[in-house]
Amino acid sequence: MSALVWWVIPIAATVGAVMWFSWRNQNRPGDPRQTVAQQKKFNDAMRKDSSARRRSRGKDVSGPTS
Repeated sequence: MSALVWWVIPIAATVGAVMWFSWRNQNRPGDPRQTVAQQKKFNDAMRKDSSARRRSRGKDVSGPTS
């Protein structure tokens, strides 16, 4: 009986590895060119938002000054 209990560890590790591999290997949506374009669009929107915030504050927030 105690020998069978020791088999629980490798079996659990194997099941966990199979689950992780199947989750990691799933197909991701989208073409790489589209996802790169989406990332660029997101970056541009964030850049525009931060420059709009700087203008609304009335000062440049380029970094700390000494």
